[in-house]
Amino acid sequence: RGDTLRQVRAYVWLVILALVDESKRGFLLGAAVGPPYASEIHLLRDILEHMDSLPPLPVVGDRAYDAVELLELLIQLGAKPSLQMKGTWRYALRHPLRQESQKNWERWGRYRYRVEGFFGCMKLKIGSVFPLIKENIAMRRALAVAVLYNLIRLPLLLRLFLDFFIRLLFIPNLQFFSNSPRF
Repeated sequence: RGDTLRQVRAYVWLVILALVDESKRGFLLGAAVGPPYASEIHLLRDILEHMDSLPPLPVVGDRAYDAVELLELLIQLGAKPSLQMKGTWRYALRHPLRQESQKNWERWGRYRYRVEGFFGCMKLKIGSVFPLIKENIAMRRALAVAVLYNLIRLPLLLRLFLDFFIRLLFIPNLQFFSNSPRF
């Protein structure tokens, strides 16, 4: 109490895995939260370990996720890793998965703005700062906000699933939604 009342004393890491379309609209596939200075690689691995599969789409991310174990896990789940790799002119990428991910980054990395736009939209709608004193309450609130964000995006989620099922029926000329997002 006293001086610490209503002052932020801790922060938490929130790592999310999102599916984003061409117009920067998306929804969360998974979220994990950790204490300050938690490893983002471990948090993303926690998300991926609870999934059975991922859509066969590129997973675009920055250099923070440069880990061979994550690349293996993404390939195992059916996704195409397109993560930017740490490397300089002195340090060449040696591992074949890192080389493949860097090639995919050169192809798909230019679409990272869609992901950043999604994060910006999410922060505008739900905020990014929760003035809470206790770390465990901040972690719970961050997860709750991530889950509630999907409720905002529910109409988009329904359109994506309906569009996907129409594609599964192999009816290429039928357009159920004229402005539906394309993968």
